[in-house]
Amino acid sequence: MEHYQKGVSQRKIAKSLKLSSSTVHNIIQRFRESGTISVCKGQGRKTLLDARDLRALRRHCITYRNAAVMEITTWAQEYFQKTLSVNTIHRAIRRRRLKLYRSKKKPYLNMIQKCRRFLWAKAHLKWPCGKGETTVLWSDQSKFEVLFGKLGRHVIRTKEDKDNPSCYRRSVQKPASLMVWGCMSACGMGSLHIWKGTINAESTNFIPDRSRPGLTTTAIGAVDLQGAGGNWATVGGRSRGGRRVHRQREKRKGKSVGLRIGTLNVGTMTGKGRELADVMERRKVDILCVQETRWKGSKARSIGAGFKLFYYGVDSKRNGVGVVLKEEFVRNVLEVKRVSDRVMSLKLEIEGVMLNVVSGYAPQVGCELEDKERFWSELDEVMDSHG
Repeated sequence: MEHYQKGVSQRKIAKSLKLSSSTVHNIIQRFRESGTISVCKGQGRKTLLDARDLRALRRHCITYRNAAVMEITTWAQEYFQKTLSVNTIHRAIRRRRLKLYRSKKKPYLNMIQKCRRFLWAKAHLKWPCGKGETTVLWSDQSKFEVLFGKLGRHVIRTKEDKDNPSCYRRSVQKPASLMVWGCMSACGMGSLHIWKGTINAESTNFIPDRSRPGLTTTAIGAVDLQGAGGNWATVGGRSRGGRRVHRQREKRKGKSVGLRIGTLNVGTMTGKGRELADVMERRKVDILCVQETRWKGSKARSIGAGFKLFYYGVDSKRNGVGVVLKEEFVRNVLEVKRVSDRVMSLKLEIEGVMLNVVSGYAPQVGCELEDKERFWSELDEVMDSHG
């Protein structure tokens, strides 16, 4: 600005300072309008997310650390009622001092922890369940969640949360958001029964009618399905008059058909048809249920090597289910029920035996409760229709 005030031309200023002519022109124009060359507060494009929105975004990221940026973007668009891109959400996450890290594996037990567990188990070796009850050998609970694609390999956290248990890598077992509580005793395991309500210390008093002898107040196991209409409990058989009741299984007379049936979350079927056919041929799989196909429509398409895919979907960017059949079973299809983009079923007749194959894609942990209830109700209807 000293050169400009001395009357030097813009071209000479740009040449002496090694700047472009447009840069010099803009600086001089800003000086004429505001009297200074510094950027004034309030200039530039306004941000879409204010401080309150950023705090809400941070809370959501900490609650669902393993969610992908695409899922967080979908949630933010619905929650803030704004048009947001993935890059905008990614920058907003970094502004709140959060980053995407590769999740750390849960560390193994050290020698001190092993000794403490051993001493606790030894002290409670003869821990009774109640008056006159069989002693409990062991009890534990765990939560299992399904990973979809690369979900779970990365976690959203700060640099200081490296050893936070919620930031460890998740395990892959059972449907999404499945809580399992189990207890072993000398009487063994029981059968599966439907349990209405949540399993807790008070509700275990209602299980005696279904327990095995000697386990009148102990639940053998309980499974809590979030989003379902009811919960599941694994308990034992009944006892009458202190005697064990042995249930005899009725022998079914008929043909037995040997099939290899599997299930796979493919992430997307685009470009994976031939690869899927090769896997089924190599593994000798006859029927394969696939989830998250992300194909729109209700059709049947050949994927190569004689395998045929029956699929259904309403959105090319999310969900979608399907069933892949071997060539020799394609003509045995009697009925195809496409309930929704999460549930579909096929009815086949193989060597005189009726077979119902159901393919389901359960909602993830971060989905709405309404979506979870809808899925389980649709699945119940399909299972009830098959008897």
